[in-house]
Amino acid sequence: MANTEDLKTIAFVMPVLNEEGHLEAAVKSIFEQKNLENSKVEVVLALGPSTDQTNSVAESLKSQFPVKIVQNPTGKTANGLNLAIAATQADIIVRVDAHSELSPNYTDLARQILNETGAANVGGVMRAVGISPFQQAVAYAYNSRLGLGGGNYHVGGKAGPSDSVYLGVFRRSSLVQLGGFDESLGRLANQFFSTGIWRAWLTKAHLGKANLRYFAPPALVISCLLGLVFWVTGFLGFLGLIPLAGYLTILILAAIFARKLSIGARLSLLLALPAMHFSWGAGFLAGLLSKR
Repeated sequence: MANTEDLKTIAFVMPVLNEEGHLEAAVKSIFEQKNLENSKVEVVLALGPSTDQTNSVAESLKSQFPVKIVQNPTGKTANGLNLAIAATQADIIVRVDAHSELSPNYTDLARQILNETGAANVGGVMRAVGISPFQQAVAYAYNSRLGLGGGNYHVGGKAGPSDSVYLGVFRRSSLVQLGGFDESLGRLANQFFSTGIWRAWLTKAHLGKANLRYFAPPALVISCLLGLVFWVTGFLGFLGLIPLAGYLTILILAAIFARKLSIGARLSLLLALPAMHFSWGAGFLAGLLSKR
């Protein structure tokens, strides 16, 4: 039976590490949320051991806005989220990234959907934006089917059940029931390697619900590695290079047809996409082989 209790109180939780250039905009976007005037709202920042001026920025924001600060000594995202959630009592938990900005109606709409559907977690589209050519290339890859396989929260789609959402607006009771965020997982390649491991663990636990696109990056890693081995050993000669050559051809075509990007961003795309694909694929394989 759907859980449709009326959820009113809201907590925004944000793990923060080395985000001095983005933290202020992220926090301001929280206090610019619309239609929350009649709701009790909490904002909690979980500060990690930053090596820049992030913590000073956070203290400055605390003097401007009603935010609470908790310390996250490990700096890990999952730990920070759990610490921030523990410092709140709200019915709804809104996860916010310190590198993101919420659209004005984000929370109000998410609350409505939680109340209407009884869902445990809802979310919207992650619209990545870049400034430098490399950032533009990564943003383009994030927002394309070629980069991340076409999940709805990256490329858009109809409202409905989804295997994942960006960040997430959670029913607190569901998070508590699941034991909070998994703290066993702690720049671009490292992020995707960790994400690949996490996705593999979920795939092993729920194999029947796994999307076939999850297996594309590990298949790419295996085919390219085997091809290189066969080429080096002379088993297939130059035929062993077909998987890698085919992938490079797709990369070049992707860069050529990414007409919205500058020349510098197109060239950066040739680095960003392989970093994402091979790191995610390697992480997925590592996750499948682990005994978790």
